[in-house]
Amino acid sequence: MANHKSALKRHRQSVKRRASNRADKSSIFTLTKKLISAEGDDKTSVLKAVQSQIAKAARKNILNKKQAAKRVSKLMKMANAK
Repeated sequence: MANHKSALKRHRQSVKRRASNRADKSSIFTLTKKLISAEGDDKTSVLKAVQSQIAKAARKNILNKKQAAKRVSKLMKMANAK
């Protein structure tokens, strides 16, 4: 562990940022599971929420923008198939 004041601060910041990023990713996974089990009109509202969360994560660089586009595409195919 670092001893410098600035290094300790950077460590504290990175811990907070990691927790926030993990929470954002977790919400995407949770919404994806809800989309899989959703039916009818509920499916469209959940799909919109998942797309929004994925776009937000891509803007914050939690997800790569191409990975985000791939996930949205996959979800759209899944939602339209059933």
